Amino acid sequence: MRVRTALGWTAAAVLVGGAGTAAADEAITVFPPKAAPGSTVFVRVSCPDSAEWVEYSSPAFAAPTRVDLAGETAAEQEFVLSDDLEPGDYQVRGECGAADSSHVQYASVTVPAPDGSAVPAPQHTTPSPAPTPSGAPNAGGGGLARPASTTTPPFDVLAAGLLLLGATAVVALRQGVRRGRPAAK
Repeated sequence: MRVRTALGWTAAAVLVGGAGTAAADEAITVFPPKAAPGSTVFVRVSCPDSAEWVEYSSPAFAAPTRVDLAGETAAEQEFVLSDDLEPGDYQVRGECGAADSSHVQYASVTVPAPDGSAVPAPQHTTPSPAPTPSGAPNAGGGGLARPASTTTPPFDVLAAGLLLLGATAVVALRQGVRRGRPAAK
């Protein structure tokens, strides 16, 4: 039994290790990760073996670009960032595709502020007020309010335990009394 358990754990570890390696092969990277408007970045996408093409797209680029993989599992493409980009993070999308499937991966490129400082925090807008409800609330029907609980309160558990202990003592006592009585004549 122990041999089978050990073999099962070993097989599970091998399967998990193999899945981790396959997942690690699929990746997208942008270099350099921070770049000024008008500068060049390189985007590298690693795809599954079945992929036939990669399509790159980002709001930071002028237009999407599709590259045939020609039997390769990775592609690298050079992009010039648009000149009019505001400071911030821009999503870069790499889609690995074939005739019957595709797989999308994401990375980002950061455009720093002109003075080289950190990217300013996004501007927050004031949320619109919540709508005013009309009509009667649909909250359920009367009775005492009691919070829903998925666990049994400790008092109930204690009471059930004491009841079980008492019943066991009574049964044991009755059996002991029966055994201790002299036989009827």
